[in-house]
Amino acid sequence: MLVSTFLKKEISDLIEEIRNIKKEFEPDLYIFFFPSFFYTNSLNQELLKDVVYPSKCVSVSTIAAMKDNQLEYDHFGGVAIKFERKGFVDFFAVNKLKNKNLKSLKNEVLSFLKEDPNSTYLIFSTESNLEINHLLNLIFKKNSYPKVRLYGGVASSNLVNLFTFISFNGAIITDGFVIIKLGNVISYNTLSFGFISIGRTYQISKAKKNLIYLIEEEPAKIFIQRLLKDTGIEIKDLDDKEKVKFLWEFPFLLIDKRKGYVTSIRTLKRINEDALEFYGLVEENSLIKLSIGDSEDILNDVNTRAIELQSIITNQKRNPEWILNISCAARNLVLSDEQMEQEEQRTYYDVLKDYKLVGFLSFGEIGPDRFGNPGEFFNETSILVGFEEI
Repeated sequence: MLVSTFLKKEISDLIEEIRNIKKEFEPDLYIFFFPSFFYTNSLNQELLKDVVYPSKCVSVSTIAAMKDNQLEYDHFGGVAIKFERKGFVDFFAVNKLKNKNLKSLKNEVLSFLKEDPNSTYLIFSTESNLEINHLLNLIFKKNSYPKVRLYGGVASSNLVNLFTFISFNGAIITDGFVIIKLGNVISYNTLSFGFISIGRTYQISKAKKNLIYLIEEEPAKIFIQRLLKDTGIEIKDLDDKEKVKFLWEFPFLLIDKRKGYVTSIRTLKRINEDALEFYGLVEENSLIKLSIGDSEDILNDVNTRAIELQSIITNQKRNPEWILNISCAARNLVLSDEQMEQEEQRTYYDVLKDYKLVGFLSFGEIGPDRFGNPGEFFNETSILVGFEEI
């Protein structure tokens, strides 16, 4: 496939870049990573339509977009793709997700997702973490679809209400998702946690959806107070924003009870009076372990995963035509505490500079776990995916 990546500060510069791309080739697909303010200005949207059509396009709102060794806030980023061999693109889009019957929707999604090792699926959603997480569980937790290659992320936003957007061929979706099928495009990935487990394993005694009420039969809030005890910080001394941001350095690792390995990671969203609220689902009676991470831990793991992807490329004689990084906004804020927010992308680029890197900051990441099981919903991770047309 022919690929062009871009990262521009102004929409006028983006439009000029798209015109230049179209002089080189007429893209089959654009995937855009745009700042939230783009979606609140209809004039911007009309300007983009004029230069993009008739190509297909999907856009995702984000706090920051990435290209090669750059991560830039409030920039316009993305990738343009033209298939050269057997590749093709197809779509499945859903709006008003909260009004849907997820069990019925599961069957519709399954009819679109095929166990084809020669195709790759990308899923991008609005900030509907619980619905997307639940839908993925319905599809993948009770069934085995090991050959489905599905990756994606939840849109992010720096608007006051954190309102997020995606769009499909110019139609804005405020509560839903889009799945892109890249037919005859193979993929391979790595997954970076970067947080080190600490202490013993605990069992969630009482939980519902994304709320944990009791841990080891003890109120979850007391559990967090004990966690903070050795830091000298009292929960009551922190406002809600600073409290949660501080606790992003201590995400919960979810552990498979049968196999004993970490399957996912959960970031705290809010400390309520009677429960801990997370950005993804947590199951009653499941096992958790606390973790801790700083910039050094995260970046060491990023370097390891970049080398891991390069090893896959070398050993399997692959040649990715572009590489996508979907990285968590909370993870980026942990890095920013030490003025290291640019370093994840730079670290990836140092190892993978022979390839075109592009990506965005998300409010949740979707991909296979480290054992290749598809459909996991993550927080505070970075998923790196290479793509190659066959």
